[in-house]
Amino acid sequence: MRTSSLSPLTQFFDHLCDAFACTCLSIIGCQLLLLGNSSLSMEFHFVLNMSFFLSHWEYSHVKTFRNSIGGVWVVEAQWIFIVLLVISGIYGAEIWRGSLSLLIARFTLAM
Repeated sequence: MRTSSLSPLTQFFDHLCDAFACTCLSIIGCQLLLLGNSSLSMEFHFVLNMSFFLSHWEYSHVKTFRNSIGGVWVVEAQWIFIVLLVISGIYGAEIWRGSLSLLIARFTLAM
């Protein structure tokens, strides 16, 4: 529950921590999907960080804060990220380089 009693300094540090977490998650996501040093990696960073920036810009100027995009809230996005990390931990990061048929074959062999 928001009490609107945050000082400007508190809001600054809150946004600073959010920006740091968003950047770390985008780096981890690029490593997770084996994007490496590619244009797709830069696009991934850009999309995540711009969505963060635009949501905070909207809050500053319009005073509305939407914390979902297309019905996916922050918690659901974190769970999706956790599931992807667990899949990579079980099957290896190379799973993201293969096709869907290889993924299904590997999954059925593991069962």
